[in-house]
Amino acid sequence: MKGNEIEELEVSFILDSATFIKATVSSNPSSRTGHVAPFVGFQRGSTTPPSVKRE
Repeated sequence: MKGNEIEELEVSFILDSATFIKATVSSNPSSRTGHVAPFVGFQRGSTTPPSVKRE
């Protein structure tokens, strides 16, 4: 049961993060690159090409 509970918490965290990003972008479009880009790069990790991170 504990394993299932942990998975549910992880899913909830992911959904909360996605909701937060959407709220941030919609409330302040000018901060899109400031908030979303680093988060996406962090989530993808080393799989993101350096050229994409610079943009």
